[in-house]
Amino acid sequence: MIIHNKNITVLLLCLIIAVSGCNQKKEQDTNRLIYNSDGSNVLWNSLFPGKLLTEEDVKVYVDSVANTQVTTFMMCSGSDFFYYCSKYGRPYGDDLNGTLDYGCDTATNNKMVKAYRNLLNLEKEGTDIIDASLRRAKKKGMEAFISYRMNDIHFNDTSLRCPVVYTNFLEGTSRILVKRKCWMA
Repeated sequence: MIIHNKNITVLLLCLIIAVSGCNQKKEQDTNRLIYNSDGSNVLWNSLFPGKLLTEEDVKVYVDSVANTQVTTFMMCSGSDFFYYCSKYGRPYGDDLNGTLDYGCDTATNNKMVKAYRNLLNLEKEGTDIIDASLRRAKKKGMEAFISYRMNDIHFNDTSLRCPVVYTNFLEGTSRILVKRKCWMA
């Protein structure tokens, strides 16, 4: 039997469109939840105070957001400073072999010293903090990206009288970078 009723035909078309629209909506409802690890908190090793940072510790920072609603893990590779050894800039906490003053407040001083020691320990261990973080995130089923804060200026306050936190970028000088124990050739 053929139905010639326009209302039933329109109703069936609306139902087909609604059902197909629901399927599309479900795909669109899948949102990305991004966690951007600052990186400095990992270098400070705030989860394991008093202990030098290791690759296994780096994994714990990633694991803390794995198996949650986080779909994307971003690891900041630096801001004013690099969170790894590079010939292009000063690593976070590097006092240029004692030539820069850690004369700032005790808390900042301790964080900078701790971060640099942890960075050197990872370097000695053969661990790249960025690579280790991203590999772990992928292993845990998350997307993984490197981030970098290009316009970060929170270390430009010279009233702190803490030269170790003044960056080459903000100094505006073209000083020759000195090779240090962790810098690449």
